[in-house]
Amino acid sequence: MAITFGGLATGMDTTSLIEQLMAAERQPLDAMERDKSYFNARSAALSQFEGKLEGFLSKIENLDSEEMLQAKKGTLTEMDFFGAKIESDAVPGNYQVEVLDLAQVQKSVSLGVTDKTAASFGIGSLTLTVGDNDPLAITVDADNNSLEGLMASINEADAGVTASIINDGTDTPYRLVLTGADIATGFSLSSDLPSYNGDVTSLTVGGYTDQYAKQFGSGTLSLSTGHDITLGGESNSLDDIRTAINAETGTTGVSATVEDDGNGGFRLELVGGSITSTALTGGTGFEAPSVTTTQTAKQAHIIVDGIDIYSDSNTLDEAIPGVTLDLTKAEADTVTSLNIQLDEDAIKNQIKSFVSGYNEIISFVTSQSKTEGSDAGILSGDSGVNSIKRRLQNLMTTPITGSISSMSQLGLQTQRDGSLKIDDAILTEAIQDDLSGVTSLLAGDDSTEGIASRFKSYLDNITDDVDGLFAGRKEGIKNTVKRIDTSIERMETRLEKREVTLTNQFNVLEQLVSVMNSQSDYLGRQMSAMEDMWSYNR
Repeated sequence: MAITFGGLATGMDTTSLIEQLMAAERQPLDAMERDKSYFNARSAALSQFEGKLEGFLSKIENLDSEEMLQAKKGTLTEMDFFGAKIESDAVPGNYQVEVLDLAQVQKSVSLGVTDKTAASFGIGSLTLTVGDNDPLAITVDADNNSLEGLMASINEADAGVTASIINDGTDTPYRLVLTGADIATGFSLSSDLPSYNGDVTSLTVGGYTDQYAKQFGSGTLSLSTGHDITLGGESNSLDDIRTAINAETGTTGVSATVEDDGNGGFRLELVGGSITSTALTGGTGFEAPSVTTTQTAKQAHIIVDGIDIYSDSNTLDEAIPGVTLDLTKAEADTVTSLNIQLDEDAIKNQIKSFVSGYNEIISFVTSQSKTEGSDAGILSGDSGVNSIKRRLQNLMTTPITGSISSMSQLGLQTQRDGSLKIDDAILTEAIQDDLSGVTSLLAGDDSTEGIASRFKSYLDNITDDVDGLFAGRKEGIKNTVKRIDTSIERMETRLEKREVTLTNQFNVLEQLVSVMNSQSDYLGRQMSAMEDMWSYNR
């Protein structure tokens, strides 16, 4: 930006003159900025008021509920055995509860293996029987004959039993755990998978997934012909056994082949004799999977006031009317007393919360209604705001039909500033003597709309995000501010151009005066010269 020095020729402070002229022309812009601030402040105040009304509405919700107005509470003499959730329809009184058994599902666990991903089992099938359902066959082959494979196959069967794997920290740490879905789900698991453990007397049965796997140790095989076959090395495979038998065929008359067992595995087939016994050591082999039940399924069993009650769950919601019991511990001959009574404090707190919300609204409207001085409210004179206050006051004082017909009978007293005050003694007496009347007054009944219900309906309408009073008001202000912003932007553009024009005009003036000053100086010097010549000639 070029630096200019005004007034060098004219002697006038042109910079100050331009600033004063622009200040005069900026006055409409300043007025628009003030209007914008005013409307933004109104919008903020309306949002604040709407927030207070919505907060009041949330406090009214519970007063429009018969359950909250007839709340009960319970106390336990022991906290170890069960928790109790008390509903409003619970019958006040004292109940004696003894927890004999907790509900539990069946759990069964297998023997451990060293590697949960290794092929630790033969091939064939598992039979899972759940409750009274038909037995379910689960195929075991080379794709799933590991502990993880069995777990996945059982879970995929979705038969009401869940399989998982634990690590018990021993030398063979990985164990399969089966868990019933519920206490009614008893189950059993059986298997036709072969058990080898290095003993090859059952080699003709089959079930080997790999004929070359080194699963058998070293030692001797005894044949039915009376001959022994020696297996050397630390371990041997099915194919090694075949080779060793055939090496002695000339002596024993027995030959062997490895055949497909028809189930995707391999078996040893002998001609001319059979294996009668083995004396092998060091083989790995594998066991057929089996499980042991560690926890049997059983129902929960409690006694309430001498009555035996059973449940498939540890949560009982019909043992005591209006009460949900959550069992946590069983102990015979230990009785816990549950005392149920009306929760007067909870009911009072709901009414006090209502009064607090109401007073907050009245206080806000009163503060906004001031019209003079620095305390004047931005919403003063707003007919909509004042009408809300009048409507709330009208709802508060309009009686209903019933044994308790007005809020004053609950001890609510209107103060000079329009706020409410509660007489606790009157409120306590009303709750103790006529709780149904209190409930009808606030929440209504089949024939009458309660006062809280009326408040709720009204506040729902005026705070609606689409059709409510505030939605329309704030949208109108938003549009007004938008128009002001557009006008401000246009005026600022015009003022910028105007300032440039003024600056250029004063610069031209300075240049013109500078030229005239130069001409004046020149003429002055010429006149002085002529005077000097005249004086000389004389």
